[in-house]
Amino acid sequence: MSVKQILGVISFLVVMSFGTAQTQSIGFGLRGGIDRGYEYGNVFGQGNLRGFQGGAYARFDFIGGVFGIHPEVLFSRRTFSADNGPFLFPDTEELMPNYRRNYTFVDVPVFLRINVTPGFHFLVGPQVSGLLYSREHYYEPEGRSHSIYHSGYENRLDLYGVAGLGYEFESGFNVGFRYGVGLGQIHGGGSSGNAGLLFDRQAQLVVGYTFLTRGKE
Repeated sequence: MSVKQILGVISFLVVMSFGTAQTQSIGFGLRGGIDRGYEYGNVFGQGNLRGFQGGAYARFDFIGGVFGIHPEVLFSRRTFSADNGPFLFPDTEELMPNYRRNYTFVDVPVFLRINVTPGFHFLVGPQVSGLLYSREHYYEPEGRSHSIYHSGYENRLDLYGVAGLGYEFESGFNVGFRYGVGLGQIHGGGSSGNAGLLFDRQAQLVVGYTFLTRGKE
């Protein structure tokens, strides 16, 4: 088992542990948002990431109300587009004009939630992202279009460090902003061994609604 898989298991155990701990309140809700980010590396062309996400979350506030645990399970779609013209394909070192790469992930962040006021809060914690599939799309110089699924040089798991802030209204509607930095490489060597290392970072604007809450005295 890799280090990233171990971290994923640890995150799951943390959620289960705090779910059974003494809490002041428990909440569940749905969340969605948009992603804007950047991929960078030593061989790949650098470029922008754009995407969206959606899923569910839980909130466990501890007795005292200041600290809590905030896990989420999200499906996300991110599209990479190369900057500055053609993209240098890693295995063949061919220039690919109009290059696009689409990722579909399951993201599982586990945040420490710090409630500054009844509505305003900070979030900080790890996120494990599992790649479900990817698709590359490009045009040859002759104009022929190509799509490739499941390129062999993607890593299936990635670990992020994420921090953010948010505000939840009394109605349950909430908004937030987050910034995440990839701690592991998305790509790490192609079939010919010459693919570069590729990392990413991203900003997220999210909205949600807490529709089920339960308090404890």
